[in-house]
Amino acid sequence: MSAALDTPAPPGPPPRTAARGRLAIGAAVTAAVLVLAGLYALIGRPDGEPAAPLATGSLTDQLAARVVTELEKATPQQHTDHGHDLGGRSGGLVCVAEVYGVEPATAGSVDEVTRAYGYHACAFTKDGYPFDVAPKLVGPIVVDGAPFAVRAITGGEDFRERVRAELPAEYQERAFKGFSGPERVEALKRRYQEAMPR
Repeated sequence: MSAALDTPAPPGPPPRTAARGRLAIGAAVTAAVLVLAGLYALIGRPDGEPAAPLATGSLTDQLAARVVTELEKATPQQHTDHGHDLGGRSGGLVCVAEVYGVEPATAGSVDEVTRAYGYHACAFTKDGYPFDVAPKLVGPIVVDGAPFAVRAITGGEDFRERVRAELPAEYQERAFKGFSGPERVEALKRRYQEAMPR
C-alpha cells in the first residue's frame, strides 16, 4: 500500500511584501532628509547668511563647529582680540575650522577640554568679491576651554616662532600645512556663495 504524501508549501510572505519594505525605507529616508532640510532652514541666521555647521559627531568636530560659531558672531573688537586684523571691516564673515588636538587627550566632551589646537579659514562676504579673490583670514588657532576663547596665530616674520611657542611639538607641522584635505575649503566656498546677496 502506498500513500501519496502531499505536503503543502510553507506559507510565504505575500508577493508584494519586499516592494512594500523598499517603499517604507524610501519614505523614511525622504522624511529624514526633509527634517534635516527643515532644521537647516530654521537655524539659518536672521541676516540671511547660512548657519554654521551643526555640532555633531566626534569631539573635534563639535569643537570645530563651536569655533566657527564664535568666529562668525564676534564683533570687530573681538576679532582683533583673537588675532585677526579686519582692516576696518565689520560683519559678513563665514568660517570653517578643523581641530586636530585637544588637552587633555582623554577628554570625552567639549566641557572637559582645557585647550585645543586646529586650523581655520574665514572669508568676508560684505565686499561682494568672487570667492577666489575675497579677503580671507587663514591660519592655526589655539582654543581655550573655560572660558571658551579662540586665538588665531597670524602671519608675519616671526610666524614660525610663534607657532612653535604656542603649539605642542606634535601639532606644529600640522599647523604649517593647513587643513587635512580640501573638504573644508570647499565648504567655505559653498557657504560664501550661499551668503552672497542675490
